Amino acid sequence: MAVYNEAGEEVKQILVLAAQQPIQDIELLADRVIDSLSDQVDIEYQGTVIGTWDGTNRDGDPVSNGVYHIKVDCVDLMGTVTSITREAVVSRGIHRTQVTIYNSAGEVVRHLYEVLSDPGPVGVSGVTLTSPVIQPGATGGTIPSQLGILLSGGTTVVWDGRGDSGRVMSSGTYYVEVHTSDGQGSDQQVIHSVRVDGEKGQAGMGVVTAAPNALSATAPAATFNATGAGVTQLKVRIYTTAGELVSPPLVGPPGVLDWNAVGSASGLYFAVVEVSDAQGVLGTKVIKLSVMF
Repeated sequence: MAVYNEAGEEVKQILVLAAQQPIQDIELLADRVIDSLSDQVDIEYQGTVIGTWDGTNRDGDPVSNGVYHIKVDCVDLMGTVTSITREAVVSRGIHRTQVTIYNSAGEVVRHLYEVLSDPGPVGVSGVTLTSPVIQPGATGGTIPSQLGILLSGGTTVVWDGRGDSGRVMSSGTYYVEVHTSDGQGSDQQVIHSVRVDGEKGQAGMGVVTAAPNALSATAPAATFNATGAGVTQLKVRIYTTAGELVSPPLVGPPGVLDWNAVGSASGLYFAVVEVSDAQGVLGTKVIKLSVMF
C-alpha cells in the first residue's frame, strides 16, 4: 500500500503485508480530507483499519496541498496484480516559522529554530529580544550570556552566541531574523540586531586585522593577520554589501594572506575571516574594507 501524487510518483509507502486472502476493497473512514497537521485518513478493509496516512512524505515532511491516490497492489503467487485506488485530499494552511542568525556580512551563522504551525503564522509580529547585547560565557556580570528571542505566540527561543559549528561568535553586530512562509507565496519577516561581545570566548584568535582596510590604486591589497599564538591558518571570504561573494575563498597563513582588490568596483566590502589552529576553527571575525579606485 502506497500514496501517489497526481503525477504518479510514489510519495510514501504505508504498508507491506503478506496475507492469506487478497484485499479486494478498501475504504477511507469518515473524512478523506486532511485539513491539519494532526489530521489523518484511516484505510479500512472489512471493518479493520489496515493503515493510516497523515499527509507526509517518506521523509516525514508535510506534502503540498492537492489530490493524492492511496493505492493497494495485491500480488498473488502467479504474479497477477490487482490494484485498488482511493483518492485523498490534502488541504491545509501550514506556516513554516524559522529563526536564523546572520553576521554583518549577511552569512547565516546559526540555524536556530524551525517549526510548522497550523493554522496561521506563529511568532512574527511583536518579536522582542531580552537584551541588546550578550557576552557568551559570562557569569555574574551585568551583561547576559544568552539572548532570549520572544515570539508573539508565546515561544521563547534562546541563542547562546555560538554558530552552527559550536564556536563562540566574534564580537560584532548580528541579526536575528524571524521568517514565516505559508507555502503559497505569502511571507512575513522581522529582523532585530544584537551586539555580541565574544572576545572572551575566542581568546585564542588574538587580534584579527586587515591592513590596510582602505584600499586604493596606491595600496590595492589588504593583508590579513591574527595574533593568537596557536593560529596557523586563515580563510577569508569577501562579500559586497549586497551579500555577493566576490571571489573563491582565500586560504593561507596569517600575516601573508592577501586580497588584491584590483578589478573590484569602488565601495564597501565585508571580509569574513575564519581563524584556525592545529585543532580546528577558533572562530570568525567580520572586517569592513573600503575600496576607492
